[in-house]
Amino acid sequence: MFDNLPNEQHKENEVLKRAAYVMTFTAWESFFECWIEQQVAKPLETATDDFAANYMQSRLKNSISRLHNPTSVKVKELSKEYLQQDVTENWKWANFQPKTACEYLDKLLSRRGDLVHQARTSTDPKHPHAVKRDDVDKAIRFLKGLVGAMVV
Repeated sequence: MFDNLPNEQHKENEVLKRAAYVMTFTAWESFFECWIEQQVAKPLETATDDFAANYMQSRLKNSISRLHNPTSVKVKELSKEYLQQDVTENWKWANFQPKTACEYLDKLLSRRGDLVHQARTSTDPKHPHAVKRDDVDKAIRFLKGLVGAMVV
């Protein structure tokens, strides 16, 4: 729909597509932060040592505050550190296996970074859009699959 609008409206709606793409990965970041906090909190509920439990939660909050962009490497590191397992090994669904899911996530996050940090106003008719509606749809479908693989 946005891609077929007259040229002046392209610029206005390009912003909406970029924002949708960026917000999609902001939702991924929020999901992962909440998810890992919940996973760490479960065993701490029955901990008998309050100091150790508080220390763990404090360390996790500090790690999360520095997360910013949960790439597959960061997810792997945090899950190994706090859960003693690599959760990326469970990223299997539809046409994705852990390796391809990690690579695709990192590719999408890299694109998100490009969209956030580079103002793009292309006059090249071969590449008029920084992000297309289809790109947003694919990213959302991918993240739905990824989240589904994590909450089993």
